[in-house]
Amino acid sequence: MGFAVLNVVSAVFVQQALKTASSDDDLAFRQKERDIAQYNRKVKKLFCSIDGSGDGAITLDEFTKLVQSPKLKFWMSQLELEYHDLLSLFAFLDNGDGQITLMEFIEGAQRLRGSAKALDIWRMETKIEVLFEEVLQILANSIPQEIEGPEINVASVFEKSSFKHIRATTARLETVEDDERQMMPPMMPTLTAASRATVG
Repeated sequence: MGFAVLNVVSAVFVQQALKTASSDDDLAFRQKERDIAQYNRKVKKLFCSIDGSGDGAITLDEFTKLVQSPKLKFWMSQLELEYHDLLSLFAFLDNGDGQITLMEFIEGAQRLRGSAKALDIWRMETKIEVLFEEVLQILANSIPQEIEGPEINVASVFEKSSFKHIRATTARLETVEDDERQMMPPMMPTLTAASRATVG
């Protein structure tokens, strides 16, 4: 009898714990939604303060006027936006039409909020790799008769390409690396006479 009662009490305790955990999850989710909504309101307020014309879009001229403003830097810190070069921030937020809409501003602020995450860095590296492969293929297709073999690599493409500044930069880097290697001490230095005497 006592064992059965203990099982019932345990079951009730587990059920109550699950309900509490579920309630905590719901509360955390609702709090997260409230935080996002409050953050977006702050971003919108900053957007409206920059949009001097009130047409719903920020131009480069409007943004440039506030770059040195302490007010903009204050708002950036309030929104947890870590961006040291504010002029390049405009280019980051802009989709290419020369102006930033409210939606672009909100989405960009959410992406830039806080420090870069490992996932963000991984995505950026992946995009760069894909873009680099496309550029490499375009360069290779422009000089197909001069590249032999099935493998297309960076050195062969740039060596045969017309991008002389790239080849010159690569040559300078190789020269610097050679100089550094020559300046490095040997891994196994020869023993001096004193050392040999000590060892002997």
